[in-house]
Amino acid sequence: MNICIISNYKKNGYGESTRPYYLSINLKEQGHRILHLCEHEGAEDGIEYIKVQTSHWEPSRFKRLLNYVPLSLRVRAFAPDIIYVHQFNNARWALSTKLLPKRKMVFDAHTSFYFEHLIFEPEDKAKVERIKQIENDICTGVDAIICASEETRQILKQTYHLSDDKLFVVGNATNMAPVTEAENVPRPEHVPFICLATLPFDGFASNELALNYLFEIAELVQAQTDRIKFVVLGGGTKPSPPTSNIIYAGYVPDLRKEILAADICLMPFPDNAVCGGARNKFCDFVALGKVVVSSPEGMRGMQVLEDGKNCVVAANKFDYAECIIRLSQSKEKLQQLASGVLKVKDYFNWKDRAAEVNDVFKKITSTR
Repeated sequence: MNICIISNYKKNGYGESTRPYYLSINLKEQGHRILHLCEHEGAEDGIEYIKVQTSHWEPSRFKRLLNYVPLSLRVRAFAPDIIYVHQFNNARWALSTKLLPKRKMVFDAHTSFYFEHLIFEPEDKAKVERIKQIENDICTGVDAIICASEETRQILKQTYHLSDDKLFVVGNATNMAPVTEAENVPRPEHVPFICLATLPFDGFASNELALNYLFEIAELVQAQTDRIKFVVLGGGTKPSPPTSNIIYAGYVPDLRKEILAADICLMPFPDNAVCGGARNKFCDFVALGKVVVSSPEGMRGMQVLEDGKNCVVAANKFDYAECIIRLSQSKEKLQQLASGVLKVKDYFNWKDRAAEVNDVFKKITSTR
């Protein structure tokens, strides 16, 4: 099968680059030919990349025509069986451009753009309604929708009155190899109890809200004990921490090493820090066998996890602080939860997720 992927992938990217990149690599390994229109260019690992700026409108008609003709010829020569479009901006472009041949089109909804803007920018009603209309046009205009989480599926189904047979769920995964037996050793009890969170400050409102929530939790913890430290990974200029138990580590050269060095990991997303999809960082933590303390919002897309069995879900900041303190004081409880995590450490892998995407493609190409 020839698959034309359209995404925001860029070389050495993270976040929105992760899902389309690893799905494309694994779809190629399953025997498909891949043409990837994105923010990268060249040929690597048997995949051809063509640089396309789906969010940029070239004002010159001559330049548009100059770019359009060779790109259109390359795509049509590839003869895609499926056009697989990731994210809102690319789907909008794919439906409006005349560059692409008419083929089965699949929209990969990492989240609901409308849902996030409804929460983060409710005062700008005109913008929110415009986004809702565009997303509605996308959802009704494509042949199938692959959602990054069950929550996204429900949001799109209810908002745009979509049928169940148009919507599929394929969760996120991680490129992190599962923890080995040699790596899975308890940390010495005499060192500080380390809680790790990955919260890059890159303009994403959800991460900013999560960091502020972490500040509140850390303050509650410090009021009861000074042996617990909070390590925050991820770049960007962050506000000064209000308490001395917070340590900024920034971007680290060896993420695996940093996660393994932690006692537990955190997903401190308050209710208003919405993400309609699934959070990649949770997949990293589970693959490395780490017990995660999460808010309910942080659990999006993590249906394989269960509170008290292989993770801990804290309802509010007070509960969150108490959960962290209890785990720091109970080696037995921590090991019990960690044993549950190890049973699902292999779940979040891109090979299986790509196989699920492949099944969707087979299903929609078998129908007219």
